Amino acid sequence: MSIAAISYCHSFGLKANTKNCLLFVDDSNLLYPVGSNTILYNIETKTQKFISSSSKSEEITCYAMSTNHKYFAIAERSERPMATVFDMFSFRRKKVITIPDTESKEFVSMGFSLDAKMIATLTGNPDWTVYLWIWDKAKVVASVKAFSNISTPIKMKKDSANTSFQYSQNIDSSESKTFSGINAHSMSTVSKQNASSSLSVNNNSQIDNKTQLNINNIDVKHDYSISALNSQIKEISINPSDQFQVLIIGNQVFRIYKYLEGTLKQVPLPKIENKNYLCHVWTSQSQIITGTNDGHILIFDNNGDLKQDIVNVVGPDNNTRGISSLMLFKNSLMAGCNNSTIVLYEKKTFDSDNENVKNKKSSQNNYMEFYEKVKEFSLNTEIPACVINLTINPSGDTIVCATSNNQIFSVISINSEFKSDETRFELLSQPFHYGKIYSLDTCIRKPLIVTCGSDKSIRIWNYLENTNEITKFFNDDVYSVSLHPSGLNILAGFSDKLRLMNILIDDLKPYKEFNIRGCKECKFSNGGQYFAAAYRNCVHIFSTWSFENLCSLKGHSSRIQSIYWSLDDNYIITSGIDGAVYQWSLKDIIRGECKKESESFLKSCMYSSAVCSGDAKKNYAVGSDKTIKEIQDSQITKELTSDVVLTKMAISNSGSMLFVGTITGAIRVVKFPLMEEKVCEYQEHKAHSDSVTAICTSADDKYLFSAGMDGTIYMYKIYDKETKVTQRKKEEILSDEILVSRTDAEEQVIMLSDLRKKVEDLKMENDYQLRLKDMNCNEKIKEVTGKLLQEIDSLKMATALIKSEKEKEENMFAEDMNQEKLKHLNEINDLENIHKEKIVTEFEKYKALETKTSELQESWKNQILTLNLEKETTLKELTSQYDLKLKTKQDEILKLQSDIKKMHDEFEETMKETEEDADVEILELRHLYEKRLKDEKEIGLKLKNENGIMKKMFNSLQNEIDTHKMEISKMNMEENKLQNVIKNLEKDISSFKKEIQERDETIQEKEKRIYDLKKKNQELEKFKFVLDYKIRELKNQIEPREREIESMTDQIKEMDNELEHYNKINSDLELVIEDYKLKLNASEKEVTNEKENVLAIAAIIKRFKIELNECMQYVMEPKLLKQHIKRLYHKYCTETNKIENIQADIEQEYYRQRDYLEKTISTLRKKVKKDKEFNRNSNYNFMKENVTLVREINYLRRAARKSQLINNNNNNNKNNNNALPKCLPAVQQTITIENTS
Repeated sequence: MSIAAISYCHSFGLKANTKNCLLFVDDSNLLYPVGSNTILYNIETKTQKFISSSSKSEEITCYAMSTNHKYFAIAERSERPMATVFDMFSFRRKKVITIPDTESKEFVSMGFSLDAKMIATLTGNPDWTVYLWIWDKAKVVASVKAFSNISTPIKMKKDSANTSFQYSQNIDSSESKTFSGINAHSMSTVSKQNASSSLSVNNNSQIDNKTQLNINNIDVKHDYSISALNSQIKEISINPSDQFQVLIIGNQVFRIYKYLEGTLKQVPLPKIENKNYLCHVWTSQSQIITGTNDGHILIFDNNGDLKQDIVNVVGPDNNTRGISSLMLFKNSLMAGCNNSTIVLYEKKTFDSDNENVKNKKSSQNNYMEFYEKVKEFSLNTEIPACVINLTINPSGDTIVCATSNNQIFSVISINSEFKSDETRFELLSQPFHYGKIYSLDTCIRKPLIVTCGSDKSIRIWNYLENTNEITKFFNDDVYSVSLHPSGLNILAGFSDKLRLMNILIDDLKPYKEFNIRGCKECKFSNGGQYFAAAYRNCVHIFSTWSFENLCSLKGHSSRIQSIYWSLDDNYIITSGIDGAVYQWSLKDIIRGECKKESESFLKSCMYSSAVCSGDAKKNYAVGSDKTIKEIQDSQITKELTSDVVLTKMAISNSGSMLFVGTITGAIRVVKFPLMEEKVCEYQEHKAHSDSVTAICTSADDKYLFSAGMDGTIYMYKIYDKETKVTQRKKEEILSDEILVSRTDAEEQVIMLSDLRKKVEDLKMENDYQLRLKDMNCNEKIKEVTGKLLQEIDSLKMATALIKSEKEKEENMFAEDMNQEKLKHLNEINDLENIHKEKIVTEFEKYKALETKTSELQESWKNQILTLNLEKETTLKELTSQYDLKLKTKQDEILKLQSDIKKMHDEFEETMKETEEDADVEILELRHLYEKRLKDEKEIGLKLKNENGIMKKMFNSLQNEIDTHKMEISKMNMEENKLQNVIKNLEKDISSFKKEIQERDETIQEKEKRIYDLKKKNQELEKFKFVLDYKIRELKNQIEPREREIESMTDQIKEMDNELEHYNKINSDLELVIEDYKLKLNASEKEVTNEKENVLAIAAIIKRFKIELNECMQYVMEPKLLKQHIKRLYHKYCTETNKIENIQADIEQEYYRQRDYLEKTISTLRKKVKKDKEFNRNSNYNFMKENVTLVREINYLRRAARKSQLINNNNNNNKNNNNALPKCLPAVQQTITIENTS
């Protein structure tokens, strides 16, 4: 028993709401988020690697990449804002930066500095704080709040000509400044002089750290009011040329902060028009290019001076479109728009003197750079979408973009033809879902999975090749989908009908429709011969081949959430919102009969998924109560709790692995079979960023598939630790068959015949053209060979001339070499003579120097001796001098100590005076603060009074809750008592059963004895026939004996009658026991009903607590609180009265039944006593009768002996005398047996 292991295999999807969701690691590897993980996708090999997020992460919010491509950062939403910096080469975590003291939970945007040593982060709502980090040390250099708490909203009064608005704001002096300005005019080409502006700061209006902002000349057509907190900040970045300069942009936000003196201070900017800035990018000249929501591209200097305003015009109608993303590459600017278009702008220069546009840069002052529209790209998206991100690889040959509908497009191998009309953006990998994925299924014969989602599409994926094979969009919503085991058909539930479709090469063709609207769940059987479809609270089962409705499963009271077939298709498990899990038996489905095999009902749980084991003996279900339940024989045998709501579950075909999806998007591998522990043991794997909507395994248990509300699909490889899955060959399982319609096949045959004809014609033409080319080539070869021969002859002549010239030059060179050798020999001899003379002179100088050094050494020795003597004398003199100085210094130290004491006394006096002054000031401050305390205490008393009222209300409600708890405890006690009574009754019943068995045994023994007696009677009758002739003679003597024998036979008949009576009594007792069993079953059912009532009461109490907590919101509003408490009273008090009445009736019924059972038990005991006494008497009578019979038999034996003696005397009766001894031993044996008994 262990937990199976799974690993990420592949994923389909994109989390488009992540900021900067596309990053190039190198030329071929791209980073993008899918669900809760980050994918490293290789563009060339089409493979993926997974970078998992942290365990506490809720979702990925933004990415950031350093300009040197060494590091990248991932920001995650959690309890505290968290960002992780990774190494680009090893993909290891270098540092994790978090902010402990903040109300925000996420970083909205991030940006690295040029040297990648610093990073700027921006927290989200409600803080909106800018942080500047040295990320290697996780140290915050400085921080500043972009927004402060605003007491009143912005109120704007609009006119067509002039407008002004004011708001009050609490601002720290170190954080921000306020400005008033005039709107800048928009222009296509602006010079520095026209773009210059003036800055005026209103310092006179600052009162109690509150400022007023006046903005004039804003053309708006209608009145509105907004709060500054709604001004969401979009992006943050660091100036590449100045790492201490930070820019933030957003809705009516354009601010630059500068790091000075340990703080971030806002840089005063000129008049900038308030717009919704969505994106920005820095140029190499420290210019800022921003894109706005109203379709303007604004280019600023780093000082805030507007350089150019480009109106983004798109399409043949020249409509302005908003800019959602920007990217610089080479000498161009790319802008992503909100209508699935990308616009390319190219940088050009403008000569202000000659008014000529040139395509080259100029360093002179009269030239000005500007951007001009060159080309427009349209993306092939199913719906109009925003281009949210643009990125380019480091080598600059591949551009990738992401759209808001979760698609990734790319242009590969950018060259000079990039601006031509033929270049288009194509999908990078596969078309992904956008929106929720409702359903997912797989088949047996093909490596396919099918999905459907809120984008009204059905998509078929190949999980071995990681490709999308078919994508088809419909006009109606698709709620559910199921794939036939053969992989050739699809069952899809639409909003209007249920459709059965064929899977063609590149299309889905419907061929049967069923009148089932809004089918939320449908499923093929494992054999493919049936399929089930849920319509509201009913499941219809159809035949796949005849389309006949075989049966309808009715039992649920509300919508069905899941359908699951057992492996042998004999059972189907359904679960619904009503808290019911049913197991239906389909063994007699051919007759149209479907039985409910087992059921489990729990009102407090809304089941979302249910499966069964391989033998269909155990069912497993998950729902809204955060538990996994094991259901066996209609009883919940095991219940494992979890910390999260579980949405979907899947069990492997081998029955040894269990997988569960959660509402947080994680996949959990549960330890299976389930243990007796209450807490679920599992391994969690983060996958989706929203709840899991579907989960299933492949037929061979090698792959696990999951889909989520975020529109992503995950594939995992399964590794079972205990049971090894049989590895079957793909050829044995998978097939390559496809369905083709007859019209398509006929068209293809016609096309093939036409193409063959064309191929034959082309062959004829090619042969003819080849012959012509051969003729031409032969002629050209002849011409070329003639020219080559002529050239070879000319070259031979030239080589001969060159050889002769070469020989002449070699001779000249040999003569010159000889002459040069002679010159060098003469020069060498001259140099040797000169150097010999120099060596002699140098030797003489060396000897003279040696004599000098010896003399100098002697003189130095003498000097050292004299210096040593002088040193000793000077040391003696210095020691004496310093001893005198030490004495004087000691005297001075003593004087200084006395001075320090005096100074210390003076300092204590000054301290006393300052303390007295401080006490006076403290008293004054105390009076002031005591006044404030009194005021605050009065306010506190008012609040306490109100609090007391609320506490009283709360206490009364708590008392009511306590009473309810006491009633519940009483019910539990009564229930325990009833259980004890039931146990005692069961013991009594078992004792009665034992007594009945003992009686049965005694009756059987008596029957055996009677049978033996009957046999003996038969033997006696035989003996009687033998002795008839003697009985005639002895009739006179035997007549009284015969009368006695008749009386004995009468007694035997009476005994038989009594035996029949006992048998009747036993049958009556068995009937009574059956009645008691029925009554016991009824009492058990009543106990279960009481348990259900207890659970219902507990649910009512839970609801009451929840609504009470909701009422606590209105503590400060008495009227609302009174209304809600009245509503609670009318809702629950009436119900409690009903419950009390019901409980009283239940108690009366319980006591009545208890009295009845006690009476019946007493009567039974009396009957048992009577029966015992009767049996004892009857046994005693039997013993007496046996004794009398023995006596009579002994008497008869004596009489027989006497008759034997008489017959011996008579010679005529020899034959009779010989017959008697033969019969007598048998009679003796019977007599001895009776005596022993």
